[in-house]
Parts: sequence; structure tokens; C-alpha cells
Amino acid sequence: METIVSIFWPGESGILYGFWTPIYGFGVLLILSASYVLQKYFQKYSWKYYLALFFTSFFGLTVIELIGGFLIKYLFHEELWDYSDLPLHIGPYISVPVSFIWGIGSILLVRWIQPFLERFLKCIPRWITVLCVFLFGLDNIWTFLLKV
Repeated sequence: METIVSIFWPGESGILYGFWTPIYGFGVLLILSASYVLQKYFQKYSWKYYLALFFTSFFGLTVIELIGGFLIKYLFHEELWDYSDLPLHIGPYISVPVSFIWGIGSILLVRWIQPFLERFLKCIPRWITVLCVFLFGLDNIWTFLLKV
């Protein structure tokens, strides 16, 4: 049976596939950390704040993607993405248009997604959170053992 993801994103792409998905978590942590630091220097939701967040995310997430691509290739001998066909690519793992999308996505995350999630997460009982973290950890360990 074909999933919705495989219809729109064929194959086993790097997005939420395998135990290296913490790369995406590091990216989100970078964005959220940068947004909190930038709030000290710029008025939140001002154009200067968003511009600084865009460039911080543009470069920071590009570096994470580059390091992640090399580590996955070196440690697991897999190449989950290759931007060689895109314009303005720098090696197989980074491309200026993709980095631009990371910058825009980080603004969307901080402006609309994060506030919504904060309100939603406050409604979840603590025991469900602990259970989900435990199951996620088990899934990562299991995937690692099967992959290596």
C-alpha cells in the first residue's frame, strides 16, 4: 500500500527516514535558539528580526546539511540527497535555492508554527510526553541496530 508521502515524495528520501533524522531536530533547535537570541537584539516580529533570522537559518542550516550529508556518506555509505542537478549547488549536499527555502521555512516556523505548537503542547499530559520520548528512543535504537 502506497503512503501519502511516497506519492508526493517517491523513494526513501532523507526526510524522516532512518535514525539520522535528528539532523532535522538539530536544524529546528538551531532555528528556535537563534530566534530567542535574536529577540535580545531586535524587536520580535520586526523586519530586522526576520532578516537576521533568515540569514542565520540560511547559513546555519546549510552547514548542518553539509555536515550531515558527509557524515551519512562516511558512516553509512548512503547518499540521501544530491543537489548536483540544482542551480548554484556547492557539491552534492548544498544548494543556494535549497538554503533559501531553509531561510523562508525558518521564518514560517517561528512566526506561525511554533506559537501554535506551544499552545497545543501545553494541553498534553506529562505521561504521554514521557511515553512518546521513550518510544522514539526505542525506535531509534532499533533502527540503528537493524541498519548497522
